Amino acid sequence: MSERRKTRLNSGRNPLSENSLSKTGRVILSVGVAGLVATGGVYGIVSGDGRSVAHTEAMTSGSPSVTSSPSVTASPSVTRSPSVTGSSSVTSSPSATSSPSAAAGTQVRSVVAERTAAVKRAKRAQKRQHLRVRKHVKGVKRRAVSRRAVVLPLKSYRITAGFGQVGNRWSRRHTGLDMAAPLGTPVRAVSAGTIISAGWGGPYGNRIKIRHADGTQTWYCHLSAYVRRSGRVAAGQVIGRVGSTGNSTGPHLHLEVRPGGGAPVNPLTWLRAHGLNP
Repeated sequence: MSERRKTRLNSGRNPLSENSLSKTGRVILSVGVAGLVATGGVYGIVSGDGRSVAHTEAMTSGSPSVTSSPSVTASPSVTRSPSVTGSSSVTSSPSATSSPSAAAGTQVRSVVAERTAAVKRAKRAQKRQHLRVRKHVKGVKRRAVSRRAVVLPLKSYRITAGFGQVGNRWSRRHTGLDMAAPLGTPVRAVSAGTIISAGWGGPYGNRIKIRHADGTQTWYCHLSAYVRRSGRVAAGQVIGRVGSTGNSTGPHLHLEVRPGGGAPVNPLTWLRAHGLNP
């Protein structure tokens, strides 16, 4: 066979030998692996003899820890972190829902409010009691004043002439009660009233007239001096002094009682009607 034919026959054969195929496959596989790495795939490359040639893995961002790293897919710090999803400090903090100090403060405020209310009630009760006592005292004083509404005009005296007597000392019947006492003895109003007159009364001498609440008038005659000449006076208040002015034979008080300012009545009867015993 000629050399040219041999060359032609040889050219019809696979120009790649086993060794050259293996080398060529490795090159192609390496290029393919590079492309797979660039696209993010994970593959195992096997050579023609069945042996593992390459194994690689990749991620879209270039980091192998993204696709198969357990810290990414099952990391408790990312998916089940207690500080984010189940933190007890957020959902069930004792200081936020049932603080012992807050409960104690509420109890103290309640006790203080109760004691304050009790003090106020006690003060109101004490004030009411005080008012009742004052009212009672005023009532007692009022009753005492009413019992003393009429007093005797002299503390010490001697009756020398009674009502209705006749004699040469009077032009007609005696119209009052004569009560002898030392000159200058204080003369008191027998009851509260208003002085309506104080001055000279002819045979009555120096005279004071007092009109009382019921209209009754009392006359105080033969005075030596006036202590009060006008205004309101109380029962027992000193209005003048015993004297012997006018138609008189010695120092004494001539007392007359005239209901309604009219005719005189017996002073002894009037005084006794008011609880006195001259």
